[in-house]
Amino acid sequence: MIANETELKKQLSSGNFKRIYFLYGDEKVLVKKYSSMAVEKIMGKEPPEFNLHVFDGEASADDIYSALCMVPFLSDLNMVVVKNMDFESLKADSSSKMMQILKAVPDTSVLLFEMSSIDINLKKSQKFKKVYDFISKSADGVVTEFEYRSAAALSKQLAARAGKLGCNLSMALAGKIVDLCGTDLNRLNNELSKLVAYADGGEITLEMIELLVTPNIESNIYNLADSILQRNSDKALKLLNGLFYQRVEPSAVVNNLATAYTDFYRARVCAESGENVNTAAEIFNYKNRAFVLGKAQMKTSSMSTEALRDSLEEIVKTISLMRSVSVDERILTEKLVVKLLMIASKKYE
Repeated sequence: MIANETELKKQLSSGNFKRIYFLYGDEKVLVKKYSSMAVEKIMGKEPPEFNLHVFDGEASADDIYSALCMVPFLSDLNMVVVKNMDFESLKADSSSKMMQILKAVPDTSVLLFEMSSIDINLKKSQKFKKVYDFISKSADGVVTEFEYRSAAALSKQLAARAGKLGCNLSMALAGKIVDLCGTDLNRLNNELSKLVAYADGGEITLEMIELLVTPNIESNIYNLADSILQRNSDKALKLLNGLFYQRVEPSAVVNNLATAYTDFYRARVCAESGENVNTAAEIFNYKNRAFVLGKAQMKTSSMSTEALRDSLEEIVKTISLMRSVSVDERILTEKLVVKLLMIASKKYE
């Protein structure tokens, strides 16, 4: 069966455990969290070593099967956890053995695959898809994907967590933290921990966020792109110098600018075609990041479609130069930002 996060939690709490669990997705923190939860629910808070067997992705099919076949000692169940097995890289005989194992998990054992540091593309990875299809269609299997949560959901979660830790954080300021840090839950939790310690039981303010929260590179580069759209050359060049001071590679700056301007252009085309941004988000696989396109529509309202096209063309030229000739990439990036500022300020008829 395929279960969402809520359904998985309910299933584990029921005590009627399945034979196989397969946990994966972009939000690696949640994959680890629910893997640990499954172990605790199934084996208890202090699982006996002889009934819990943990393997990394290098484990052989024979070792995994041997562990599954062990008889539980002073317990109802035996559990095997396999972390980050790269099914796609398995040789044909090992892949065949793994499929045989999935079909023969004993009633006294539970097999859990924790994919917490490996990316899975079911459209491209046939061996992964084979495992996924078998477990998801099995009456004794559960597959759960943990996607990045939406900005609104993350803001709500941050505000609630701050409250549990004894501090008050408004939804608006929680959203500000998400804007600065992105949607990585681990990073957000780390930044919130800093703020909670600083606030010391009080209210988390905008001043605290500006003082303590470290924006991620993508956020800083989006701020750079915003400054260019606003034709604020002083701020744009200051942000660019700040990125270089942080030792961000010029190529990373240009590639992220390409991503930002691609978002801008997609949002514009979506608006011109009369479609909702959620449609574009679905077409281009933004998942829970549809809010990025929504913001892009507002930010580019004063810029013509032709200007956006010219900007993308300059970015592509710069990327091509960086890949084809030996140049000072910092100077090339600075020139690109100046050109983008000129395009943003240009009058188009």
